[in-house]
Amino acid sequence: MFLNDAEAAHFERTPQLLALTTLDDCAPGLVVRLMKKHMDTERCVALAGSDNHWACMIYAQRPALCRELVPGAPDCVAMRKRVGRET
Repeated sequence: MFLNDAEAAHFERTPQLLALTTLDDCAPGLVVRLMKKHMDTERCVALAGSDNHWACMIYAQRPALCRELVPGAPDCVAMRKRVGRET
């Protein structure tokens, strides 16, 4: 999950949030801050829970892309299928 410039700056000032992110060299000379993912599930490290009961541990401070993703919307359903969570 990509963080915009303002979000990245906020996360960089907050050690608990910064620990949930990583830097990515997405193009020559362009480095972006991303939310980390669990390697085995591709699930954001800020999600906690099991089965179909998940909760964002940084809900009030979640990135804009998380805020824009509407549960049940086509993008949400496509992502859930991609990571093997079709229900």
